[in-house]
Amino acid sequence: PEYPDSAKDLGLGEVTVQVEVTVAPTGNLVNATVYKSSGNMSIDQAALRAARASTYSPKLVNCEPTQGDYIFRADFNPD
Repeated sequence: PEYPDSAKDLGLGEVTVQVEVTVAPTGNLVNATVYKSSGNMSIDQAALRAARASTYSPKLVNCEPTQGDYIFRADFNPD
């Protein structure tokens, strides 16, 4: 994901946000919430946008697709 310009000015350096995503049996995203914040709302929102824009495969249980929760990791580098 792209490092927000408003956060670059703060000199936070490299940061990571963890987003918990819930994926439906169809592979569609059901929900995305910040699991571990960067401490900066702009960066957290960029991580949520990246998680929502990504594609997912459903969790398989006994070879059948089912709903599952995963951690999406978004690394931000200001350079």
